[in-house]
Amino acid sequence: MGGEWILRRARTPERLLLGVVVGGGLLSALFVNDTICLVVTPVLLAALGPLRVRPNPYLIGLAMGANVGSWCPSRQSAEHAGGNLERRLVRCFLTHMLPVGGGGLAITYAYLRWAYRAELREPFRDRLETVPVALDRRWS
Repeated sequence: MGGEWILRRARTPERLLLGVVVGGGLLSALFVNDTICLVVTPVLLAALGPLRVRPNPYLIGLAMGANVGSWCPSRQSAEHAGGNLERRLVRCFLTHMLPVGGGGLAITYAYLRWAYRAELREPFRDRLETVPVALDRRWS
């Protein structure tokens, strides 16, 4: 089921990689990047299982995207600085660092797309395989 949902939305391995890199980057701008990696990794692996693809480019893309996206200032450190200073600090970071973060995510995606070009060449529809799920009826 997860592989089919991914296939309908991503359609190609390159688009999935882009979604993982940018999604990991955006989420880590809001939350701690370690948490994003720990929470998203099992979901990503479960979705990739039925697609029968090697998870390496996507897991590396998640880790790199989360690291690049963690440029956002820590909310806790800004709160200690006080209300007005906090707003100025966040505005300054957004003004100056948003282009840097976006550029970093673009470079990350471009590098991973180049490094894994052979693996990303084959479309998902050629690989999708239904995986039977065993149900535990004891709890129904």
